[in-house]
Amino acid sequence: ELHLERFQGRIKLNVGGSKFETTLSTLRFSPQSMRATMFGGREGIHVSIDEEGYVFIDRSGEHFGAVLDYLRTGVLDASGGCHAAPRRE
Repeated sequence: ELHLERFQGRIKLNVGGSKFETTLSTLRFSPQSMRATMFGGREGIHVSIDEEGYVFIDRSGEHFGAVLDYLRTGVLDASGGCHAAPRRE
């Protein structure tokens, strides 16, 4: 179970096996996002952490660094070749 006060503003993420560290304010940047919901401290939202203190997110971590940079700066750098994956029906 995730207890936000434990993180003192910083949080470690394991996104599909890739590890990241960021702040709660970065994850809450867009109030309507799933990240803001997960890390907003709302009653009934359960997020578990592993024994190393990482929150696991079951998504590809390949481009998550670019997502974090966007949330930090408001600028999307697509020069790294980020491409949207085709939607599964």
